[in-house]
Amino acid sequence: MKIEHVSIGTIYSDFSKKDEMPLQARFGGEYQGRIEMKEEYVDGLQGLEEFSHLHLIYGFQNDEDYQLVVKPALTEKPKGIFATRAAIRPNAIGISVVELVDIHMNEIRFKGVDIMNVTPLFDIKPYVHDFDSRGTAKCGWYDEVANTQIFRGLSSEERF
Repeated sequence: MKIEHVSIGTIYSDFSKKDEMPLQARFGGEYQGRIEMKEEYVDGLQGLEEFSHLHLIYGFQNDEDYQLVVKPALTEKPKGIFATRAAIRPNAIGISVVELVDIHMNEIRFKGVDIMNVTPLFDIKPYVHDFDSRGTAKCGWYDEVANTQIFRGLSSEERF
């Protein structure tokens, strides 16, 4: 089955290369980005300004074929692509939780950018802590890496 996505806007950031970006949006707090919504989708933004954080769903700018086994940045051990957040996926779709700064007409400004400049936006969903936060969530191999002495002693900038 083939599924086609329609871009509802474009994400702009200061990042033109992958190695310039933070590994995840959580560590990109000082970086700001903006979304330019297509005019036909602007009415869909009503009420969004009431939320502090958003899920952005977008298309990775990837010129590589996908790989089913990758070596994540945080470990030397190979992992299956679906056990990572690597961009070289069968469907090049990314998701980031960002902090909403403001909305003016068809422009959304946000903080916490880990997205390449001129990226197609497919959807926006509000972050709702009662739905999205799971205090008992297990994070597999990441929990092992995050709990190492070396990892805990590094600042977020040094980790990524």
